[in-house]
Amino acid sequence: GNDPANWTASLPTPGYATQSGFQIWAASAGLPAGMDGPHDDFDNDFRSNFNEYATGTDPTLAEGEPLGAAQLNENQVDVSFQIARNRPELTFTIERSPDLTLGSWTAVPTSLSPLNATTELLTTTGPYMPPRMFYRMVIYGE
Repeated sequence: GNDPANWTASLPTPGYATQSGFQIWAASAGLPAGMDGPHDDFDNDFRSNFNEYATGTDPTLAEGEPLGAAQLNENQVDVSFQIARNRPELTFTIERSPDLTLGSWTAVPTSLSPLNATTELLTTTGPYMPPRMFYRMVIYGE
């Protein structure tokens, strides 16, 4: 039965370690050991491995294509950023600021549209406000 006199002490078993989505992706992306961390940049394209994971780009191929774009349409501006599909642990937002100062950034409404089988576009549309408006994508998670 459940008599403490019959219990035996032993070392704990470690169980199974769970890997994050980034760790699974990095292990399958062909990154060499020591260059597979989220802040590393194996291909020297100024995009960290985490950024490549979040945006669906290849961490072993230096890519020069911009991940964001802005288009002026009459009195509004469309701003889009490429993001990877199937990253449920990440949250993507677009923020804007009139002057880049700390505390001036505000989140704006966004929508998603398919780009290809592995990526999509995160887009916001807002009024064109001269003389300038700055936009950025913020990634939360992992």
